[in-house]
Amino acid sequence: MLALFATAPSIELWIELKSDADGIPYTGLVEKAAAAINATGLDERSALHSFDISVVEQVRDVAPDLLRLVSVDARTAKAHGGMAAFLDRVGNLADVVGIHHELFEAEYDLIADTIGLNHASVWTINTPQLMQHWITRAPGFLVSDDPVQLKALMAEGVPA
Repeated sequence: MLALFATAPSIELWIELKSDADGIPYTGLVEKAAAAINATGLDERSALHSFDISVVEQVRDVAPDLLRLVSVDARTAKAHGGMAAFLDRVGNLADVVGIHHELFEAEYDLIADTIGLNHASVWTINTPQLMQHWITRAPGFLVSDDPVQLKALMAEGVPA
């Protein structure tokens, strides 16, 4: 797949590194992913991301030049002592923080003030109403399981 994407220079790759069924990161996955990205020349337009902060720390250590994204939802934020504590923990680690849309809405001002909207991604906005709402809220990145619909709404210049 990476070789195929290497032939499409307008595509950025945001690759999520998963853990096993018990939530344990796979040994060597970060190294293998970084090596594959570098081998196909995709390092300047790829990012690695995970919900697991320790995995994103590995990305920083193994491939410091790759962009890093850490994802968070309400459960994950709570486990880290709340959204403010989570953002404080990942502030110098991640280039982008991917935030579930409900948590983002609840903590919008904190997120905007702490990391800035350009460093925030909202996920997963799958209905036209959510898409329209988040297009007008203007975080740096929008994530949807229906990118065709999202792109069409963005092209229409959805009214605020």
